[in-house]
Amino acid sequence: MDSFIGTQQITVTVTPQPQDNNVILKWVLKIATVILGINALWLGFLSIFDLGSCIFGGLIIGFGGILVLILEIPILFGLFDLMKPLANLSGRLEPWHKLIIYLIPAIAGIALCRNITSIFGKRTN
Repeated sequence: MDSFIGTQQITVTVTPQPQDNNVILKWVLKIATVILGINALWLGFLSIFDLGSCIFGGLIIGFGGILVLILEIPILFGLFDLMKPLANLSGRLEPWHKLIIYLIPAIAGIALCRNITSIFGKRTN
């Protein structure tokens, strides 16, 4: 019986994780987004009670504020079973996806309450 005792060479390659230089900018933008989400929530519900003809638009803006808070603070809303799918979705969305999600309720609420020219301006000749 032949027995072979040898050595094997094992190569381990360690790749460094890419460093994110924009950590401070990301946190500043996240804090600003949370503040604006709270503001949208407050102003949405304020417009429900203040402007009688704008109840539906105020509900849409308030819903948009809640959606912003769910997507930006997923750990807070991940505790509720109803909000877990949205909180889990937050980590997978790109920033521009979130931007579109944040803009739709805001534009729809303002368009319903006022006029679409309030957002884009009125063309004068």
